[in-house]
Amino acid sequence: MSSSASALLPEHVDLAVSEPSGTAGAASPIRVFVLPVPQSLTSDLLHCYQSARGQWPWDDSVPHGDCDTSKRRTCKRCEHGNACSESLAVEVAQHASDIWLHKALLAHPGHTQVASEADVIFVPFYGGISYELGMCKGMDHHDRVKRLADTILNSPLWPIAHGSTDMRPGWRFALAVSHWRVPVTLASPLRELLFDSRAVVLTQDTYFFDHTRGVPDLYGDRTWKVPGWGCRTHDSRYVITIPYPSVSLSRPNRRVSRRPSVSLADEPRSKLVYFRGNTALSSCRVRERSKMRQPDFCRLRSKLVAAAVSGCAAADLDILSVDKIREHSFGYTKNFSTRRLVEGMQQSTFCLVPRGDTPSSRRVFDAVAAGCIPVLIADDYTPPFQELDWSGFSVRLDLGDAVADPCQVFEQLRRIPATEVSQKLARLREVAPMLSYGHWSAEGIHPGGAIDLALAAVQKAVARQEAGDVSESV
Repeated sequence: MSSSASALLPEHVDLAVSEPSGTAGAASPIRVFVLPVPQSLTSDLLHCYQSARGQWPWDDSVPHGDCDTSKRRTCKRCEHGNACSESLAVEVAQHASDIWLHKALLAHPGHTQVASEADVIFVPFYGGISYELGMCKGMDHHDRVKRLADTILNSPLWPIAHGSTDMRPGWRFALAVSHWRVPVTLASPLRELLFDSRAVVLTQDTYFFDHTRGVPDLYGDRTWKVPGWGCRTHDSRYVITIPYPSVSLSRPNRRVSRRPSVSLADEPRSKLVYFRGNTALSSCRVRERSKMRQPDFCRLRSKLVAAAVSGCAAADLDILSVDKIREHSFGYTKNFSTRRLVEGMQQSTFCLVPRGDTPSSRRVFDAVAAGCIPVLIADDYTPPFQELDWSGFSVRLDLGDAVADPCQVFEQLRRIPATEVSQKLARLREVAPMLSYGHWSAEGIHPGGAIDLALAAVQKAVARQEAGDVSESV
């Protein structure tokens, strides 16, 4: 096992191979070869982050970084990222899918050391924390992007086209890109290298390939865009949607076994509907300053919160805006800790997932992990792994209808028959392991079912490329 694999656990505990939690007893797992890359692209970044912020990037049980609450949550002096804004660890851990995928694949039963046997060639790179950190051991983010491109280009596996009429390189290659940093991770020369190849990109939301979406000066930074990708962004032969990492109530520095996706199945739930989130969306503030038309989603959260606390307040609703909490003295432990959020979800039957600045949200997968039925209110969101049939364990509501009559949202949920609610909860327990990257214990990494579904999606994408399927290239 590589030295970078052990970096996920404290005290460098050796990782043991364990059966994926979502596919126990699977006869023939998809074979995956993890491309060797320099440690500067993986394990060095973890240690630089831990040294700079005092925590591992996937640990959302405690605050990260400079947690002096008298300071503003901005840091204009920071060259890359925002060292003064990482107090809310949940904002960091949700970007760790690239790390989880890499670590879990190294411990996966389908992991092979022989590239010719592999169905998928996975390229590890922790692009999200690479950008946030900036300098690490003498290299900045753009140095690392160039090193990754050079590593891929110089791999003897890259030119292989497997006899296809499409002779572009990159057959079977897959690269995970942390969703919030898609444009800066897919910077030149990596951007052009992948675009002219058959490589598949894994990310949580294709929205982030063009985060501007009609607001070109969003955040005053035009790098929030992946130029030239066009329709490829929404072509499932080349870009695959994967889950956000769900929360874990165990701290990584405690050597105990706890699966992030375990739900409290049969415990009584005291609340019908739960929500914690901000209502003052940053993209909407930009639109407001630019005197642009405000889309419906800009009013969605504020309307839902206002209705729940005044217009149609009821004892079965546990809904609160955290706008003020997120400012300078937000009171992490009391008000906004991961533990408090998950405990609230575990006490509720339905968890609202209203659209925010982006169509997707980690809140979906936190709800699934907590055994709370996610209520999706985002017309432009397509969840990952559609083969799971999300209608069986979630509720989808029209965004425009919710804005027009937010009280009706709660009434619709109350009217769902108890038998249907029970069926959704039962199905939710079944799919929860399939939407988890896994968990770790003192024995090692235990890959979750999301790993298997991600590999299967890459294999399917490669097969569609081979078959010349162009139906989604428009």
